[in-house]
Amino acid sequence: MENFPIMNKILVIKSFKNWRFWVIIPCFLALILGNPIPTLASIHGYPESPTQTMYRSVQSFRDASHKAWQVVVYKRVKSGMVDSIHLRLVGFPGMVELSHPKNLQITAGTGEVWQAKDAFDELSLPANVGEYANCWLIANCDRVVM
Repeated sequence: MENFPIMNKILVIKSFKNWRFWVIIPCFLALILGNPIPTLASIHGYPESPTQTMYRSVQSFRDASHKAWQVVVYKRVKSGMVDSIHLRLVGFPGMVELSHPKNLQITAGTGEVWQAKDAFDELSLPANVGEYANCWLIANCDRVVM
């Protein structure tokens, strides 16, 4: 290739461009995937009595199997104090069934594990619905913007 100095330059340029691609793309993906953006939720308040209000937020999503779910988080506030916090999972009827009584286990990407007590016994809910009380994860969110 010494006879063709232009060919050497072209090969070096192509190699350099390929090298940049393999360094820049993984760095970009790590930056995007490593810094998740905060999730925004719409929160609505429903007065139940002069001293009690229920706050509720509903989000829909699909799981890895493409099954549709709704997550409903609600808390009751009595006389300015939080009375209860519940997490309700609702799957499409006939497509999913939740095991009861069984606590909900939430595992974060960091390996942290949280438990939420199954409240199914207290309520008569269909098999595609799960209700969980006193979810530590929900109660200890970093912040709530209303």
